[in-house]
Amino acid sequence: MTIKISDIPFEEDKDQPKTLYKYRTWTDKWHKTILTEQTIYLARPTSFADPKDCRIFKRDDLLSPKDIYDKYYYGAKAKNKSWDELDCRKYATEWFLKSAMHDKNYIRDHQEKYFKKFNEKLGILCLTENPLNHKMWLEYADYHKGFCVGFNSLNLFKHLGGGMKVLYYDTLPDIQPFASPEEQYIIQVFSKEKKWNFEQEYRTLMFWKNPATEKERTKIIPNDCYKEIIFGSEMDEGSKKEIIKLCANKGLSVSFYQEKYNSANNMITFAIIPIP
Repeated sequence: MTIKISDIPFEEDKDQPKTLYKYRTWTDKWHKTILTEQTIYLARPTSFADPKDCRIFKRDDLLSPKDIYDKYYYGAKAKNKSWDELDCRKYATEWFLKSAMHDKNYIRDHQEKYFKKFNEKLGILCLTENPLNHKMWLEYADYHKGFCVGFNSLNLFKHLGGGMKVLYYDTLPDIQPFASPEEQYIIQVFSKEKKWNFEQEYRTLMFWKNPATEKERTKIIPNDCYKEIIFGSEMDEGSKKEIIKLCANKGLSVSFYQEKYNSANNMITFAIIPIP
């Protein structure tokens, strides 16, 4: 399977959504910090509902004997410019004969160890382009009792270092043994099975050299990233007033909307709330 990697920066791609959303629950003290502390949390992949998330491994088990030899041979040529042909072939033969890449069990164990380290160094913020998603309101916003924060996607991605849209597949793609680092990264982090496509997900992320601390994973979001607040159809009036007052005190220039849910056809619409 060929993976298309866009070379257009997010801020120059006219097809990218101008607003991205995060569904939250106001009764959850950690969810509230998106407004009370103006923070988001860059989570480990293992904290997500999808057990396959970010667990697509490079298929080194597909390497042929010639592939393994060539890996050492061309690696030697690239790293040792002063070596002649004989030196490179000698090195490649020596390492080919003792390479653990012949052992499928070793490859599997190596992949699991790699993912364990990768999981601790990677932080992901999951967002969606669709605030009208009944299933998302059910699963991530307390059955319409929660709220939804709309971010200015350009400002947010600039602040956090970029991101892109998640791609959905009937069958998750393989990462070929000689895939470029960029292709490997894109496939591993931005690929999910089609059963998750209702989320219409975008991701922004960070990667640290060492395992990330909780403090490092918690990022303060500037005021200019905030754009909208959408109240769930079942949210109580007291919570709405509390959020409106909080946003005013924080100096957040946001538009407030009321979600309206029609249970007869699962349709969702918005109505703007006038603020006195």
